[in-house]
Amino acid sequence: MRERDARYTLYFENVGLHMKLKELDGSSHCVDSSGDPVVLRIALERCREQLTRTQRELKKTADEYAETVPRRDYDVASAQLHDQTQAVESLRKELEALQETHKRTLALKKGVEEELLEIQERCNELERSGTPRPQWELCADFIGGGRDRWWQLASGLSSRDVLRVLLKELGPAAESEQLEYFEGLGKDPMIPPYLRYEGKVRNLRLSRREVSVIINDIWLAKLEHARHLPMQDYVTNYFEDRYQQPSVRAEWAYNLCAGAEQMLDEPQVKLFWGVLHGHLSEDIYWTQRRHWLALKDALYRHSRDKETTTAEEFEKCAKAVFPLKSEVDIKNLMDVVRKQLKLKINQNEINLDKLFQEVCSVPLSRTNIEFE
Repeated sequence: MRERDARYTLYFENVGLHMKLKELDGSSHCVDSSGDPVVLRIALERCREQLTRTQRELKKTADEYAETVPRRDYDVASAQLHDQTQAVESLRKELEALQETHKRTLALKKGVEEELLEIQERCNELERSGTPRPQWELCADFIGGGRDRWWQLASGLSSRDVLRVLLKELGPAAESEQLEYFEGLGKDPMIPPYLRYEGKVRNLRLSRREVSVIINDIWLAKLEHARHLPMQDYVTNYFEDRYQQPSVRAEWAYNLCAGAEQMLDEPQVKLFWGVLHGHLSEDIYWTQRRHWLALKDALYRHSRDKETTTAEEFEKCAKAVFPLKSEVDIKNLMDVVRKQLKLKINQNEINLDKLFQEVCSVPLSRTNIEFE
């Protein structure tokens, strides 16, 4: 195409030169191939020079505009680039949102896997330590009153409570439960001072909670007034200070002992019973109480609102208060707290007021928090 344009240019320049020659000669006839050869040769050389110069300029122009595109193509390409840039930006935002959702999903998946692993460990532990449920209805034939009375006693109770009822009905405690009166042990010096009484003592049939409250009150009163006294002497003073009549003192003392004998499965009742009979040292209880108060103070001190705390903060405080305890001990303590407050697996908040509320009336024995 360039050669064709060059030939056209050369042709028109040749015609122009012929017209100039006509003007110079003053002739009006056309110059043809039969004209003057010298003039034609000069014209041809001039045309060749013009052609060479024109081709050079054309090449220069082509080189200068080799990377130039038409304005219309540029506008179309710019519009397409703008649209593609917006599309890429939108896709980038969607990608970031999906990545964030993916991170949250992975974190949630990790939490679910940890809960699943914990549940599996608990299931495996239950499979190892669990026993088949006993057929409690077989006990009805051995209980006084037959099946009707047995169903009244055992209906709606857990296996542990049903076992307690059964032991109470079949064991030595069954006799004292059926008695309307206890026989006084007399006033022999070998008899503990608080049980020295002659005659009949009314059976008050104290509940487990009432026995726990009395034991706890004895410990608190002993802490305030006579920690140095032996437990037998202080129990004697305790009932003498509260009840003026010997018969009333004997009722509470005998019923406390009878109730405690039936509750020896409770660790704190067993501890009180051992201290009362001189088999255990009181320091065990004071150490437990000191540990319990230290844990309570630490939890309330680190609580943000002085009312609740998290499970992680509870474990940190427990480790700080009991540095010699192992991870297993801390985990067992946390399991006891979850069981006491009936927390779900995914529930992480611990209400301190609720945790220590029952402790106000029956500390330690009501929360089942024990320390070696």
